[in-house]
Amino acid sequence: MSVTVLGLGPMGRALAGALLRAGEQVTVWNRSPGKDRALVEQGANSARTPGEAAAASSLILVCVVNYDAADLILRTGDVESALQGRTVVNLTADTPSRAREVDDGTFSGADNPITSAASSMAHIVHAAEAHGIDSGVMRAAEGLARRVIGRGHGEDGFMRVAGLLTPAPTR
Repeated sequence: MSVTVLGLGPMGRALAGALLRAGEQVTVWNRSPGKDRALVEQGANSARTPGEAAAASSLILVCVVNYDAADLILRTGDVESALQGRTVVNLTADTPSRAREVDDGTFSGADNPITSAASSMAHIVHAAEAHGIDSGVMRAAEGLARRVIGRGHGEDGFMRVAGLLTPAPTR
């Protein structure tokens, strides 16, 4: 199997490294040049452009900082045409401000409710397992999302999951 990883932040580097260790053919691209050096030394192919990277593999993993960055990369002519007939798994979370919602006690899902996140996770699990990729962690995250939905918080954002992971204060 060939896999392309677009975005080499901590998650992208970890995924590409794990795929290389599993013996997969991996192509990598990052908008900041040089972040691929260690992965290339491990056997990854370095793409000069995101379009070249997308054309190199049947499975494309997107690991960039937010949806705006993903759109900027994926919605260009050469990338859009290269993605035709390929599986794209967008692992992009969103902006860091979304993570800060936990600190102020809000869990807005106005732009992306947890029901959408759970549906996306189910799709990622299905696509990953179809390609022989272990998806145990994603299954666990999907399970947490579904528990939040079951508790009546389907319109909240994914950060509502933090309430399940944070122990209630003792009295």
